[in-house]
Amino acid sequence: MKYLWSICLKRLTLNNLYIKDILIYAMQVFSIKSTCLEYLEISENTIFDRGGSELLVNMQNFKNLKVFKLIRNWRSLRRKRSQPSTLYSFVFPKTLEEVYIENNMAFDMGNIEVINGHNLRVLSLKDNEVWTCEGSFTGIINVEFFDMSGWTCEKLSHNLLYGFPNLKTLKATGSHLGKGFANTAGAGYFLSKNMRLHDINLSSNRINSIPDGLFLRPFEQLSSVDMSYNNLTIFPKFHASIKTLKIIDLTFNSITHFNNKDIERIRKLRKVDILLKGNPFQCSCKTLQFLKWLSETNQVPDILDLTCVTEKASRRFMSEVISNLKTFEISCKTNSGCRLLCL
Repeated sequence: MKYLWSICLKRLTLNNLYIKDILIYAMQVFSIKSTCLEYLEISENTIFDRGGSELLVNMQNFKNLKVFKLIRNWRSLRRKRSQPSTLYSFVFPKTLEEVYIENNMAFDMGNIEVINGHNLRVLSLKDNEVWTCEGSFTGIINVEFFDMSGWTCEKLSHNLLYGFPNLKTLKATGSHLGKGFANTAGAGYFLSKNMRLHDINLSSNRINSIPDGLFLRPFEQLSSVDMSYNNLTIFPKFHASIKTLKIIDLTFNSITHFNNKDIERIRKLRKVDILLKGNPFQCSCKTLQFLKWLSETNQVPDILDLTCVTEKASRRFMSEVISNLKTFEISCKTNSGCRLLCL
């Protein structure tokens, strides 16, 4: 690192250079003398196989650092689980705006305190081995983008995100939130302090049901909600005051049909597009009202991709069933609905 001390670098990327270790003294001096550095990325090395905490400890010394990336620097096949801490404290440069620490650490979540973090806007901690999600964040209240994808949140604090009142984008795909919500009292309050959210991604979490009240918040600018690849069977409940919502992704869930209450909730959302591909829909006289709604609505843009299973277990395209809906409706009234759908 000493060869870089005298250079006024603004951007430094150390990618896939087989770096195994950085001496504490070398890192300390480099961080102090690199007064021009604004972007630092250390990725695809093996630093954290031998320990690499000095990178985080000395990060505070970079006086003008704006972007810090520490990505995939731990390639050990077995990661030891240390004694969980109740508090992790970090000192950031006051100029820091974006932090990406991804696929780099293994730890139990605790309370995370950040000093000098008021300029931070982006925090990505995705794909780290976070074994429990019990804790909260303080000192970074202006974060607008947070990524916790790939965590193991079977144990979860309902106040995990309370420290992000200005959050606009939440990514939490594949984070085991289904079990976390089921195991957590008050899980419906998980987003209660994040009223400025624009985009919510809770896909691939094995969520069977939405915690009571999770989306029943007056989100000011909510635009999209991604609940794809879960196990939902009914339409989520949203606050009546939400007027900005544009898309709800419910693809690849376990929805067989929407009942009248579900349909009414969707109608109240007005201009929202509902994505439904990959659900095990049923086409029968029992789901007639759902089929009629599908034939009338313009809120399902992927309707041509939808299929359903008839009472005789044959699979058909929903658009084909809907095109013969009037005939089918008459046959249902005469108790012969199966004649059409069982062919």
